[in-house]
Amino acid sequence: IIGWVGRTGIKRSGAHLHFELRKDHKHIDPLPVMRPHLFELEATWRGRRVAMEELRQRKRRRRAARKAAREARRKAREAAQSGTR
Repeated sequence: IIGWVGRTGIKRSGAHLHFELRKDHKHIDPLPVMRPHLFELEATWRGRRVAMEELRQRKRRRRAARKAAREARRKAREAAQSGTR
């Protein structure tokens, strides 16, 4: 048994599980201990959502960079053409 799900008595808090690890009566970070037993983030619904949002952001940044490069080339062409006239 890891713990029991219950209420703290605070009305705004729903049922939850308080989980902590201690070693020699001191709190320790549970992540290094639990890592081998956890799912990879990408294997979860939320992880897939985060990955898709990161992909969308990368695409937006690439699109914006290409647009800025095209605009810079256009301005350079216009400057070159106006200088030759």
